[in-house]
Amino acid sequence: MALSLNTPRLSVQQLGAYNDILTDTLIDNICYKGILRKYCDTYCSASGDQQSVISILRDVVIRESDLPGAESQLLELPSLKRFSESLNSAVEKDDFRRHMRRYLSIYLPDCPFEISGTNRYVMKTHEATIIARKVIKAGEEIKYLSGIRAILTEEEAKDLIRRGRGFSIVESTRNQTTSYLFGPAGLPNHDCKPNARLTSTGTTGMKIIAITDIEIGKEITVGYQPDYFGDDNCECLCKTCEVSCRNGWNSEDRIGFHRSPEVSLRYDSQERHEKLDDVLSTPLNCTSGPSGHLTSASDVEPVAWAHLDRCFGFAPDPVSTHFCSICENHRKLYGYKWPKTKRKSRRDNEERVYSVIS
Repeated sequence: MALSLNTPRLSVQQLGAYNDILTDTLIDNICYKGILRKYCDTYCSASGDQQSVISILRDVVIRESDLPGAESQLLELPSLKRFSESLNSAVEKDDFRRHMRRYLSIYLPDCPFEISGTNRYVMKTHEATIIARKVIKAGEEIKYLSGIRAILTEEEAKDLIRRGRGFSIVESTRNQTTSYLFGPAGLPNHDCKPNARLTSTGTTGMKIIAITDIEIGKEITVGYQPDYFGDDNCECLCKTCEVSCRNGWNSEDRIGFHRSPEVSLRYDSQERHEKLDDVLSTPLNCTSGPSGHLTSASDVEPVAWAHLDRCFGFAPDPVSTHFCSICENHRKLYGYKWPKTKRKSRRDNEERVYSVIS
């Protein structure tokens, strides 16, 4: 029987535990060359055989599009098996598999986006960013960029803020509830001129809709409320503000920072309020960047985990000699040059050539 993605029965503690071990096993240092921030502040990595995980993703999910088969194989791995067996009921185990499928789906060949990295918003560390690898038309639901919200009590929300875990707390203006957002839908960053929007689906589900055409290589962004980055977004560091040389980019020491890999400037991370427009807003403070998913590196090269211009078929940068780890990682999983994920037609005879798993 197919698993419904919107069954509203999970507490924030349950979903937090599910999300931590699943991002640790399926995302960190696999499709995303970093570590997504965890819900539990004491979480320790439980992932072991990463090469086995990559093999399952590559051979079962990517080549066969067999999510149930991948789930079964992954649940035989020691860390996931122990976690699944610790769950108290069949219902909890089904919920865990349901959330696992949200993350497995982003590896399917028809997934139109990938998780990359940026230090645009928090200069001392990297955080996740969502990049289109297929053309997405305005009005389209962005496939697999989905999530689920766990409803919070007022005391739970306050406790998360005290623990420094308020980065994914959202408020719905539609049903006046406060909740915690888990899953891929929580990863897109802010832009003052966003190309997508968050909207609810079902009781606790979340999806993202494109509001403009999104070309390959473009970041998928959503709009937060006007005071997310200070009064009237006066400290905003989004791409639109950079191009317009306004708000956080309206100073000499920041102009051109993101385009210069030699610049060593680092900016302190700012406490922010994650506020999502339209159906969501988040009035609770956040000590991370917009997506709240950071690496722990203390000395990070600018855009080290972002694509280079030449990856998009533009004229190569004669100055840059940087190696694109994102493209190499893509070949490790899909066997093709980025952004290709599968054969284009029956006449496409290109063989998969995988980079070495490391």
